Amino acid sequence: NGSRAITRPSAGRRAAFAVLLAGGLWALGVRRSEPIATDLRPFMPHGLSGVLTAMGATFIAVQGFELVSGVGGEVRAPRRNIPRATLLSLGLALLVYLPLLFFVATVGTPPGTHVTALAERQGDTLTAAAVREYMGPFGYLLVMVAAVLSTLSALEACLLAASRVAFSMATDRTLPHLLAEQHKVHRTPVMALFATLLAVVSILFMVPDLAAAGAAAGLIFLVSFALAHWTAYLARKRGGPSDAFRAPLFPLVPVVGGVSCVALAAFQAVTVPA
Repeated sequence: NGSRAITRPSAGRRAAFAVLLAGGLWALGVRRSEPIATDLRPFMPHGLSGVLTAMGATFIAVQGFELVSGVGGEVRAPRRNIPRATLLSLGLALLVYLPLLFFVATVGTPPGTHVTALAERQGDTLTAAAVREYMGPFGYLLVMVAAVLSTLSALEACLLAASRVAFSMATDRTLPHLLAEQHKVHRTPVMALFATLLAVVSILFMVPDLAAAGAAAGLIFLVSFALAHWTAYLARKRGGPSDAFRAPLFPLVPVVGGVSCVALAAFQAVTVPA
């Protein structure tokens, strides 16, 4: 049940994204008269530093693929299914987000307006405002509904995976053993769930606004992924099961990935002090 909750998006979200992408294709083919290239110039208006800042702030958009491993103890045939689910979830997220971003930057901007100008005016509701440009009020509402559904499902998946990780660490005595206490009937890690919820509530009172929350989340994931790269490097050097998934081009992937995560995390910490 835990792995299904993480890897299977709700039917409502799938339908919402399908409608948004279909609407973008329709607008691109029917309603667009001027060349698309004019909407994409300049391609990097704030240069490479702007791209790096955006990467750090939006890193959480594709976060979630690693949560599958957090519930590895509840996955059937984990050595086969965990790598498959991880790579598929990341690939499917990119297949949805990249076309949607393309539509936002082209048919979602008013004629003669660059997407950066629209972002400065709309801020947190950029995607909704862009979709309203080519789908009307219905598109705006659809983005809001999809955002709420995505946020709730992501929160559920994160709470589930975080509590399972805390439970496993408590079982190994790397966290207080109290977190390994299970519900007498359902056998769920109830104390780990309570501890995770307490951490989430505490963070809600610490961050000043939505932008800082996104930047902090991106920073935390970048640091944790850097540690994951380092752990993968050590595990590979020390040997392991021969039938386990092995990253290709070792040690290039963990070294380049780990260094990139650390560098981007440091850059994010400097550019978004909050």
